[in-house]
Amino acid sequence: PLHLPTAIVGMGLTGRSVLNLLVGAGVPREQILTFDSKDPSSEFKDETALLSHQPKSLIVSPGVPLALAWIQNFKKNGGQITSELEIAYSFLKNEKVVTITGSVGKSTCAALLRSGLNKFSKTAFVGGNLGFPLADYALGLLHGSARADWVVLELSSYQLENFSNLKSDATL
Repeated sequence: PLHLPTAIVGMGLTGRSVLNLLVGAGVPREQILTFDSKDPSSEFKDETALLSHQPKSLIVSPGVPLALAWIQNFKKNGGQITSELEIAYSFLKNEKVVTITGSVGKSTCAALLRSGLNKFSKTAFVGGNLGFPLADYALGLLHGSARADWVVLELSSYQLENFSNLKSDATL
């Protein structure tokens, strides 16, 4: 379970997506802080100001290094570190999950799988590092979208380092 209040660290595509998912799942908006030193729409641009609001968890976007001293200190002091993928993955039930990892050819492999799956499955979701964040799929479920037969996730090394609940039916 996510400890509140929580702070989303990095408000790029996955940060905005997980914010929408949390709000859609009923987390009060005032319990969600946003931090990004480069995004003018973020509530906080300085980690000291963010931490003064005492978040209990950090949802760290893959573009933000987990090795940053302030994130490591937060964790060392008992704070929860999680990711958009960990949160969104908890919404999956019976979907078959295929993960694509490695340093070369992930996007090509994901695109080929998408093309093949589109021939026999109208509900397949392909995303992760390529295309749409998994949180977009999870939010769709909350709004009544059909569950996918297949979920294909292209995963970068930065996404994998903060995705402890990952279980896949196949890894390529």
